[in-house]
Amino acid sequence: TAKKTTVVAKSVLRLLSGLAEFKCVLAGQQDETLCKNYISEIKDLRLRIENCESQTVSRIRKPLDKEPLKECSQKWGEQQKVQGELEGLKKDLDKVSVKTQQVLASPQQPASAPVLRSELDVTVQKMDHVYMLSSVYLEKLKTVDMVIRNTQGAEGVLKQYEDCLREVQAVPSDVKEVEAQRSKLKKMRGEAESEQPVFDSMDEELKKASAVSDKMSRVHTERDIELDHYRQLTGSLQDRWKAVFTQIDLRQRELEQLGRQLGYYRESYDWLMHWIADAKQRQEKIQAMPITDTKTLKDQLAQEKKLLSEIEQNQGKVDECQKYAKAYIDTIKDYELQLVAYRAQVEPLASPLKKSKLDSASDNIIQEYVTLKTKYSELMTLTNQYIKFIIDMQQRLEDEEMADAQQKQIEHEKTVLQQTFLTEKEMLLRKEKLIEEEKRGWKVSLKKK
Repeated sequence: TAKKTTVVAKSVLRLLSGLAEFKCVLAGQQDETLCKNYISEIKDLRLRIENCESQTVSRIRKPLDKEPLKECSQKWGEQQKVQGELEGLKKDLDKVSVKTQQVLASPQQPASAPVLRSELDVTVQKMDHVYMLSSVYLEKLKTVDMVIRNTQGAEGVLKQYEDCLREVQAVPSDVKEVEAQRSKLKKMRGEAESEQPVFDSMDEELKKASAVSDKMSRVHTERDIELDHYRQLTGSLQDRWKAVFTQIDLRQRELEQLGRQLGYYRESYDWLMHWIADAKQRQEKIQAMPITDTKTLKDQLAQEKKLLSEIEQNQGKVDECQKYAKAYIDTIKDYELQLVAYRAQVEPLASPLKKSKLDSASDNIIQEYVTLKTKYSELMTLTNQYIKFIIDMQQRLEDEEMADAQQKQIEHEKTVLQQTFLTEKEMLLRKEKLIEEEKRGWKVSLKKK
């Protein structure tokens, strides 16, 4: 009986041992199946994560185009959806990761355990990378949005001042206009200084965007073309903004010089034109005097010579006016050159047909001086000619007066001769009469005898 009991006990032990081995085999098969299922699930998650990564990278690589603010907002909305999807994937991956760790913690490792562990590690790393990339990219889009808004605001402010400076079409032609433009420029500079915070804010937002871009470069090594574009644009806007101040200051200095030269020229020109008009009026008054005799001509000649002397003395003032005109014209050309250079700077791509032409003031000054010089020359020429005319007239009158005197002398002598002839004739007639009377007396005496 004891022997039978021992045999039965051994049989039971063998049966239990076989059953345990069967259970182990069955558990191993189940763990292997779980491993393969988890591997498949993890791979599927990784594919979806990689799809999110692909969308994000594609969006990063696509630069903003014609409507940057709208496109940036659209990108942010699309990336938010990707971020939401990643949030869901992260939760799913966390769940699978917990289950996977339980399988991997089993004493008997399934054959696929190394593959499962590798797939899990790769997918978790991918998840961390893509999630970080998406999060930083969303942060970057926010900063880029602010950069765009600030650059557009700065560009709007800048364009107002550039247009105002570019629209100057002519150099001021009198001192009042010069002072008015200087006052306008002074006011413009004050207003521009009050707009400086717009450009300071633009720089600050660019710094924030650069910091986020540096952060993103640690998870995405490609060059940030978008930020490079706005960094270049911001630099260009700052340069143009500085050019506005430089142009305002330069024009103020040029206008100060222009006003000074204009004052010298205008004072000289106006005085000469007034003097020429007065001298011409005096000349006409002299010429209007009636010519009656040589005395009148002598008076006219003296007045004309006095006027000619005055004209010759003012030759120096005419030359001085020419010097002032040349200096003023040179200043005008310098100022116009600044206007043209700035206009070319702010509208380099404009068509030559669309570019407005500058009205040059130097032509007017040249014409003014030519007119003055012509009037002066005419005055001198007419005065010289009239003096010559008076001298010729005086000579003719003197000759005529001399001829008249000679004629009167001849007439006088003729009258004297005639009177002498008549007197002598009368005396002869008287003598003849006396002789006749004597003859008649003799005849009577003879007859009486």
